[in-house]
Amino acid sequence: VLRINSSAVTIFFNSTIHHSGRGFLLSYTSAGHPDLISCLDKGIHYNKEQVSVYCPAGCKDVVGDIWGEVAQGYRDSSVICKAAIHAGVIPDETGGQVTLTREKGITLYESTWANGLQSKPGSLSEKRLVFHRVCSDLLDAVHFNASSSWQGVGPLGQHMMWSPERASFSADIVPSSWVAEYGHVAEWLEIDLGGRKNITGIITKGSAAVKYNFYVTSYKISSSRDGKNWRVYKSGLGKDEKVFEGNTDPHLEVYNAFIPPIVARYLRVAPLTWNQRIALNVALLGCQASRRVPVLKTIPGTSRSPTGHPTIPAVGISPERKDPVLLMVLIIASFILAMSSLILLVFLCWKKRKG
Repeated sequence: VLRINSSAVTIFFNSTIHHSGRGFLLSYTSAGHPDLISCLDKGIHYNKEQVSVYCPAGCKDVVGDIWGEVAQGYRDSSVICKAAIHAGVIPDETGGQVTLTREKGITLYESTWANGLQSKPGSLSEKRLVFHRVCSDLLDAVHFNASSSWQGVGPLGQHMMWSPERASFSADIVPSSWVAEYGHVAEWLEIDLGGRKNITGIITKGSAAVKYNFYVTSYKISSSRDGKNWRVYKSGLGKDEKVFEGNTDPHLEVYNAFIPPIVARYLRVAPLTWNQRIALNVALLGCQASRRVPVLKTIPGTSRSPTGHPTIPAVGISPERKDPVLLMVLIIASFILAMSSLILLVFLCWKKRKG
């Protein structure tokens, strides 16, 4: 690792001319990361069970293969940083810290398309690389909305409405996807999650219906907390509106991560390019948005409840002194009761003598 305080680096090759060419791969980071690795580092280069490294930006297009997917893990011969991008752990634009575990390998690794990368199917390996993601539960959508819906004709001549609620992965109906009526970039599909959520990823698919080869190949994402004010999702650097790579066929499920996550109730998918017609099946991943509990300052002698209503005054008893205080109260109460009984008895005796 070379540390410099300059924005320019010059490399001199002292060897003679080589007909097959000479080159190198430069990986860098602008902050101090002694655990910085190259885009070419693989899992087999490490012996520890738990590995924590820092991946540089731009590893997505560097030569190197990956086998597997995030749910089952990746073959240990995969390049680490590219596998981390595929798993949705880091964005390619900025890179970042990656923590993984090397676990026992499996017999077969599946091929999937995620975050603009295609993994390969792989065979048995001694170890596999497992990235542990948090906040990646399947979110329930309470309502779907869309700019328009297409009404097609089925195989038997019946009319079929490709309405927005058919975009749900859990919709067991035919047709099984939403299709826009028009073919232009003003179309959109909206998902209402019923409340504010942390949205960490999206899975898309095209139309699974026979004879309909419809799917979206690229799209943008907008989000809103109130359904009125919308914000377009931007890249990890926060400058340009991010374009997500979609499907290459109508049946493949494609995953894209949101780094950083989106905190919103409503999310819109705006298709940019598509095959034949705009068609979408959508599932969102994430978790419940955490809410910060306000810290209430208490003025001596007063107390306020979280709702803003005054609480009923009460005697505060220290846990260490709880039993002695109660005992004293019982003694005083018993003394008062005894004195009252004695006074009553004296009064009755006096009244009897007087009579």
